[in-house]
Amino acid sequence: MANRSFEWHDEEWWRAVEFSSLKEGAGFLFSADGHDIALFRVGEEVFAVNDYCPHMGDSLSAGQIYQGAVICPRHMWAFRLTDGQCLDVASLRVRTYQVAIRDGWVFVKKPTDHNDKQSAAQQ
Repeated sequence: MANRSFEWHDEEWWRAVEFSSLKEGAGFLFSADGHDIALFRVGEEVFAVNDYCPHMGDSLSAGQIYQGAVICPRHMWAFRLTDGQCLDVASLRVRTYQVAIRDGWVFVKKPTDHNDKQSAAQQ
């Protein structure tokens, strides 16, 4: 979710995409430094989750949004955009990323580790 009240340090954020180019409810794949991140615009907010489904690795950016969750295109499992929790299998979740909107751009906060695929599969 976009957070407009935080201390800004440019080196901690990736500039991902212009906010106006994101289509409502459609996924956008953003890649940086070995991270594949699915971005979703819902109204005036943007959510970011690891692009890989922890079940079989399918791209969540190809999924659809339904009631605040992204639906994986392979097995139709739903992952909440706010916290990454799988609504179908309680033991699964995807990593979420902090998002900010500044000057018409969407920024994604860099994670502190670099093991998205591995950490998502282990959660």
